Amino acid sequence: LVFIITGILTFIISRPWHIGKAGLYGIFATQSNDFALGLPIVQALYGTQPTSPESFYYASYLYLLAPISLVIINPIGFLMMEYSKQSHMIQFTRRQIPKLILKTFLYVSLNPVVFMTMFGIIVNIINTYAIHHGDVSELPHWLTHFLYLLGGAYAPCALFNIGLFMVG
Repeated sequence: LVFIITGILTFIISRPWHIGKAGLYGIFATQSNDFALGLPIVQALYGTQPTSPESFYYASYLYLLAPISLVIINPIGFLMMEYSKQSHMIQFTRRQIPKLILKTFLYVSLNPVVFMTMFGIIVNIINTYAIHHGDVSELPHWLTHFLYLLGGAYAPCALFNIGLFMVG
């Protein structure tokens, strides 16, 4: 909703109309530090695991909201920006429209944010399917250990980075 309102207001306020600018401002308005700042705070307040079977792991709300931003909102903004970039590079004729659309979708799908988010979702689906159907009991130990270390380093590094750029 915020993305749509920001895009519409950008179209109304700015002249000449620029779809890339609307996508960029929409992304600016919807991005947050929910993982970088929110996850360590939620984990410190509520713990990293549910305390009883009836309790709830509050950080799971963050895990629900982040893919919405990364898989839905960001790619729409990236499509708007890439369409604007490609339409300025290609002479707009009726024959060039399929090429414009193809190049726009190609560059958005190769964007690291979109590509790695989709890659993570695909790996999660494959791994969940393999575990539930008995093909694999779990990920290899070395991979589990590496991902655990990588995940554990995220929160302190993100907090340090936020503090570094806030102070200068």
